Amino acid sequence: MLLRNTLTTFAAASATLLLVLSTFYLRLSGAVMIGLPALALAVVSISFLVIGKQRWWTLIVAALFIALALETKLFVAALSPAICLHLCLTTTSHTTTPTFVQRLVRPLVWLTVTAIAFFALSFSFHAWDFGMLLDTHFGAQTRSRLVFAEESRKFLADFFRQQPIYLTLASIGVLYACWQRNRNVILPLTWFVTVIVGFAFHQPLWYHHITLLTIPLLWLSAFSIEAWVQAIQGLTRKPQSAQRRWAMALVGSAVALCAVIFYYPSPLPQRLAQAASLYRPLYIWEISHQLQIDAQAQPGFVFTDRPFYAFQAGLPVAPPLAAISRKRLESGNITEADMLVVLEKYKPQYVVLERFTDNYSAAVMREINRHYELVLQIAPGYYYRRIDG
Repeated sequence: MLLRNTLTTFAAASATLLLVLSTFYLRLSGAVMIGLPALALAVVSISFLVIGKQRWWTLIVAALFIALALETKLFVAALSPAICLHLCLTTTSHTTTPTFVQRLVRPLVWLTVTAIAFFALSFSFHAWDFGMLLDTHFGAQTRSRLVFAEESRKFLADFFRQQPIYLTLASIGVLYACWQRNRNVILPLTWFVTVIVGFAFHQPLWYHHITLLTIPLLWLSAFSIEAWVQAIQGLTRKPQSAQRRWAMALVGSAVALCAVIFYYPSPLPQRLAQAASLYRPLYIWEISHQLQIDAQAQPGFVFTDRPFYAFQAGLPVAPPLAAISRKRLESGNITEADMLVVLEKYKPQYVVLERFTDNYSAAVMREINRHYELVLQIAPGYYYRRIDG
């Protein structure tokens, strides 16, 4: 709907299809914890701004949606410069030119409502922990990890190497939009450039960050497809002798583009199957099944590095360790002392270890072995049940 508001239906539908087929998009669509829900909320927010013509009520609704997106994933803040620039450079008046101060009013209102809503949601959900939010991403230990730095450099290099077709389409789209003086290109272009600059300095970067780039990239590509549609529609205005040559060139370019997208760098089905298999979370059915049975008889907290098991059983995860991630472990955001406090304070009824079984300290494992019995061991997973109430 966002694209359809400013472009033809064909251009909007084609860009959407290309996004769905882009690198890791289908793989990430099933990974609800790592970004797409937050970006979906952010795009809804942008839709209210673009389609709603910046009426005051749409401005407030857009701010509320972006606050929800920030509460889900903080990296959505990378979209703020693009949204603010869009609000500054677009105007709802067709008769007068707003002053510089008048142009600043709407982005300031949007930022204020967003901040108030974000803080209110944080207090309501007891998610007010800047150490957990910021240190994991920007702390000295995170930035000093050589493995994170290497992965970040590899991420951007791989992205530019894997996206030559989409980058070409986006470049043509930007040129076409500039030629048409279409200001709607400002928002996705600023979004894309801001994220590229941010990624050049941020670490760690992992595969699920790619949607922050592919969404604006395919948005820009939609303008290129729009240029093709307009060229097709303009054939009737050309001399009859030139119509056939232009028609063959346009149809040929479309066929060539489809062929390249389908076959480069490998056939599309092969690429989708490979993306679905990479970084696939392990899932040990026997542990999940046993935990669900035990949960019916004895509910309680779960200490786990794979929260999906607790979700399947309908059990809560001890709040301080709701998400034990590699980034939090290696950045020092979660320490041995934190884990021991959780085990002693919350006395989880169950412990499920799977992702980082070799990373837990001897003290943590002694505490677990002291109060829990090992029920199942299916590599790499361990399922423990509390034995002392």
